[in-house]
Amino acid sequence: MTAIVSPEARAPWSVALRLGRRDVRRYPLRAGLVVVMVAVATALLTLPAVMLARALTPGAELGISGSLHGGGATNVIDPASLVVLGIAAALAVMQAVVLITPAFLVGVRRRVRELSLLAAGGARPADVRRVVLVPALLSGSAGAVLGAAAGCAFVVLVVPVASSDELLAALLAAALAALVGVGVAVGAAWYPAVLAVRLDPARAIGGSPTPAQTVLTPWWVPASGAVSLVAGTGLAALAVPQQSPVAVVGGVVLADTGLIILVAAVLGGLERVRATGAVAAYVLRDAARHRERVLPAVAASLVVVAAVTAAISFQATHHDAQQRMYAGSSFPSDARTQVVLVGAGVVAVLLVTWVTAALAAQEAQAELETLEVLGAAPGTRRRIVAAQAGLVAVAGTLCGVPAGLALGVLAVQFQASQVISGGRPAPPFVVPWTVVLVLALAVPLVVSGLAALAVRTEVRLTRHVDR
Repeated sequence: MTAIVSPEARAPWSVALRLGRRDVRRYPLRAGLVVVMVAVATALLTLPAVMLARALTPGAELGISGSLHGGGATNVIDPASLVVLGIAAALAVMQAVVLITPAFLVGVRRRVRELSLLAAGGARPADVRRVVLVPALLSGSAGAVLGAAAGCAFVVLVVPVASSDELLAALLAAALAALVGVGVAVGAAWYPAVLAVRLDPARAIGGSPTPAQTVLTPWWVPASGAVSLVAGTGLAALAVPQQSPVAVVGGVVLADTGLIILVAAVLGGLERVRATGAVAAYVLRDAARHRERVLPAVAASLVVVAAVTAAISFQATHHDAQQRMYAGSSFPSDARTQVVLVGAGVVAVLLVTWVTAALAAQEAQAELETLEVLGAAPGTRRRIVAAQAGLVAVAGTLCGVPAGLALGVLAVQFQASQVISGGRPAPPFVVPWTVVLVLALAVPLVVSGLAALAVRTEVRLTRHVDR
């Protein structure tokens, strides 16, 4: 029997674009998340890309110190700074992926009936994928353009170009970074798009969504995470004496990926932990059954805390090295810089957790309202949200602080390999434990407290989004 294909199905791109624009307007929270995360990742990618492109241009005003492309340039940048920028860009890309993916997973769940009706009406699997991917393409393109423009403008304003060839090289590098940013957004939405194709139209249209269940973690998942963590750490450590920026960045990304895999395995086992209260049991079960939502938030918090910890330790080590080199001289401790870094870390984790809490509230709205109608205490929803936010913040902090200390050691060693000669060792690594302890305590307390205050506690019976 020949399927009846509607005229809309024959024009898949026009339908996908129309539905995509509507989806962006309907879900501004998700669209804003994609724009911001892609813009930040693209900007950080653009900085080293533009610098390298300009340094490779003959007669450029910007060069790389200690290389064939540094001679004759009025302004130079050291390779250690490029490595730091590369690591920051790689971590920003990972953070964008781990935050965008769960946002689109929740979007697919909210659009089950719509997507199933498209499939039942004759839309091909590729057409359904386009409907999910186009919102990511639209929002990602906006974020990529903003990020590339900001990054390129910053480099050009700090070090003006000397020729049209240098400006052209900078613009081409920025355009390439923008394409990568768009690819990050679309790639992050690919897995949700694949799941959308696998939906059962009859079950979805009939109003029988598949309940979430805990999936047991195979033994090889944590094993592969441990191998990735050890291999990435070893690769980065071995690459420092060789002064190989690409290997250093690759090792950091591999180690971070392994750590995230281990966190995923731990989250999968939380449901088996015996909890003393109903709220704790609900939060642990929710984290285990919805790892695709909780894990990205923990990973993003981990990256933020690690970056802040590394920056604080690197700054403290640099200050201590100055004191040792110029004995008798007094240098300001840059306490304000450390306060700003801690505050920025708390705010970043708060934003990540807020987005995750909003997605969780949308997903579990019917369950929470049913609990309250059945007689749960008025503050139950507030305690659940605070516990969910606290779980994300605590897990991110426990993993992020050690990872940040290791990253700080790596940055100090790499910088020493660039600037120290004559066999002199790298300066001793200094950890400002008081500041790190404040960071480790402030992140969970502030995040969980503000999350609890932001919860609406009135009871409103609503229909489940899939029914």
